[in-house]
Order: sequence, then structure tokens, then C-alpha cells
Amino acid sequence: MDPNKDYHFNLFQPINETGRKIRNLILTMLAIWAVCVFGFQILLKVVEKSTPEVTLTRFEAAYSNLTNGNRDQATLQNFLHSQILTAGKTGIRQADREVLSGGINLGIRMLIPDSLLAPVLAKLPEISVMKEKLLKAQDHQYLDLKKEISGIQMEFMTLTAPFTGFTPGGLEAEILVSALKPDSPPDLSAKELLTLPEVMKLYLTHNQSFLTDTKFLGFPFHYFYSAVFLLILFVGMCLLYNLRLDRRMKIENIAE
Repeated sequence: MDPNKDYHFNLFQPINETGRKIRNLILTMLAIWAVCVFGFQILLKVVEKSTPEVTLTRFEAAYSNLTNGNRDQATLQNFLHSQILTAGKTGIRQADREVLSGGINLGIRMLIPDSLLAPVLAKLPEISVMKEKLLKAQDHQYLDLKKEISGIQMEFMTLTAPFTGFTPGGLEAEILVSALKPDSPPDLSAKELLTLPEVMKLYLTHNQSFLTDTKFLGFPFHYFYSAVFLLILFVGMCLLYNLRLDRRMKIENIAE
């Protein structure tokens, strides 16, 4: 059999011109795909820079004021708000969440008079018991427990709103209530004071660049590139491969 008319295809050891052209086309497309995928990730790493969120800037200013003895309401609110926003993020490690909880409890104790705070803290163990019952409750019992818990939380949110600045029923207020502990110490330990700024910086600092900040068709450019452009490129290369393969088969007079 004439080897030039043997159309058996082997990517690694093509035995004729058709096989070599198909192999070269596949390798070229793989190279383009690799450059587009990994090259973009490398470019992201090269041009990125650490950028703090506005929340971190506010926390650092409030933290500095507190350590210098300035405890005005605006400082305390910024101190509390920034930690609440951080605690609401997903993916926070349990150890870091404990540090944030300590900071939130400290902020709330400094902001709210004991006459308002003490009755609420006294009800926290009761709320914990009701939440445990909620896991096993069904039908009307579940609804009644849920309503009772929400009522206690709403009462606390309404009483403390003038001090915290949180809207009763808002997400921030709910995070605040869930972070409260009746037995939290009146101040942070020396270790916690050092750890808290590090935890805040960890979750409020992000690598950004013009590739992440630029909007394209309503999306951050790196999202559009990764989720849309690469998909279009992949589909386009598949179509191109089929068109080139059909053309090669016609040139070689190969019938399926």
C-alpha cells in the first residue's frame, strides 16, 4: 500500500502529509489556547497590586483613634461597621471569625450604654436554646420559634439603632446580633489587639489592576475574558478545526 494513500491518523507519528498537516493544526490550536489561558493569568500576576477596600481604610483610621484614646461615636461606629461588613463575608476561617466576634463585642460595649445592652445580653442564652430547638421544630412550632427569635432581635436592633447607625431588620444588624456573646470580655487581649488588624487586612485587601477594574459589556474585564471570551475562542477553534479538516479531506479526495 502506498504510504501516501494510508489515511490512518497518528498525532505523534504522522505517516503522510495529511497527518502532518492535521497534527500541526492541532498543535497550533493547543498553543493558542495555552497562551490565551496561562498567558492572561501570568499577565494578571505581573500587573496586579494590593488594593485595600474603603472599609479597611476606615477601620485602620478608627483603630488608630481608639488606640490613641479617641472614642467618639463616629470612631466607634466605623470600628464596629467595618468589622460587621468583614464578618458578613464568606470563606472566613473560624479562628479569624472568633477574633472578629471579639472586636464586634468590644465595639458594641463601647457604643451602647449598659442599661440598654444588659437586658439584651441576658436574653442571648435563651435565643441560643430557641435556635437549637429550631433545628428540630416543624410546622407551626418552627414558625412560632422563628417569630419569637426575630422579635427579640428586632427589639435589640430598634433600641441600638441610634447608637450603631444600623437600620433595624437590615443585614448588618442581623450579623451584629448573631455575633454578640453574653460572656465576652470588656476588652481585647494584647494578642487579639495585634491580630485584629491583620485579620481585617487579610479579608479586605485584594489584588487589582486595570484588567480587573476595567468594565467590558457590564462585566469586569477579567471576568468577561475568563468566562466569555475563552469559551467563544474554544468554540471558534473547534469550528475552524472542522472546516480545515473538511477542506483537507476534499483536497485529498477522501470520502467518509
